[in-house]
Amino acid sequence: MTYYIFGGSDSCSGKGKTLSVLFYSLLLMTLTVGTSVLAARQVATDLFGDFASDLIHVNSTNQLVVEVGDGSGGFANPVTVSLSFNPIEVSFGDFNGDGLKDLVALQSDGDLSLSLNNGAGGFMAAVPLTVGLQLTESITDFALDDLNGDGSLDVAVNISGVLNARVGLLYGNGSGGFSPVVTTEINLLTIATVSFNLADLNADGTMDVTVKDILGTVYAILSDGMGGYNTPTTIGGILPTGRIFFTDYNHDQIPDMIVLDELLGVVTIRLGNGDGTFLNGVGINVGITPVDVLSVDLNLDGHRDLAVINVGDNSINVFIGDGLGGLVELVGTVLEDLLGVIPVLSTPIAIVSADFNGDCRLDIGIWNDLTQSYIVQLNQSGPDPNDLIYCSKFEN
Repeated sequence: MTYYIFGGSDSCSGKGKTLSVLFYSLLLMTLTVGTSVLAARQVATDLFGDFASDLIHVNSTNQLVVEVGDGSGGFANPVTVSLSFNPIEVSFGDFNGDGLKDLVALQSDGDLSLSLNNGAGGFMAAVPLTVGLQLTESITDFALDDLNGDGSLDVAVNISGVLNARVGLLYGNGSGGFSPVVTTEINLLTIATVSFNLADLNADGTMDVTVKDILGTVYAILSDGMGGYNTPTTIGGILPTGRIFFTDYNHDQIPDMIVLDELLGVVTIRLGNGDGTFLNGVGINVGITPVDVLSVDLNLDGHRDLAVINVGDNSINVFIGDGLGGLVELVGTVLEDLLGVIPVLSTPIAIVSADFNGDCRLDIGIWNDLTQSYIVQLNQSGPDPNDLIYCSKFEN
């Protein structure tokens, strides 16, 4: 069992992932849920284009802190990448086709910006991404994907006002520029957004948009398959308090919905029907206050597995998927054989995944907010890497 701990001395306070244990205790005691979209402040990606995955987290003082991976499971001492702004949420993608990861950030002043990777361990000056904010409106979340199928990365933005909500779409041109924002109003959503996702719900080959509000209603904006989007509709049923995620658990090429119930400590897989609707599913008990999930094939059997981290009791649940939408929890020595002995967690609020040691197995990194550190668990399952002729480290 191999794990590494990396940390920083500065604290950070995002839109939800950095809420304190006290907050979560009060949340449970009062039976109210006040989380907003959980800001992505922790990311695993190859930032420097050296085919080694790095661990990144947002510092509280205009910096990214990068644990530089060596491709063999080790990490160099943390380096800081200075920025000219204070990021609240970050995501990375290649917007100008140079093979390097550029930075899209939601800033503390409310602006959304793109900073191109300079290829020398830093980023060029931030360029604002204009979404046409109106008085009382603010950006609550964003996501990156190819939204219109042209091969270039685009940005979807969730915008909330006092009595309105809308989604803005910025189509990238592949050279670091964008078309004017295209806006879709969500007239019924008048309260805080809890989850903002992109997934091809209707299996037409293009990304759809979902917005979940704090009361549990999910609004779906389905693509028309030609780069346009239809009028928002609601997905049937009221969902629990937590976030939702999308991935295919039964190999039908249709995204299924992972639903977190933060209040009761339950995770549910709702299988997708391919038309933007979902079956009910059966809830599985996890720890107290589940806040983030990882959906990847951990044991290399071709099926999606699931890891859930729970901030309320500093725990993790790991489930193996059966390829039909079912999950079997791993405990004890079986779990240790997969990921090694997981040490005591300290306010875990984010989980990321990458092949950190080049053995074709996806490893996991858990961000502990109390200690401001990652714990990395190297995956020990699957075939001998020497028997493989293709390795995930050659993927983009």
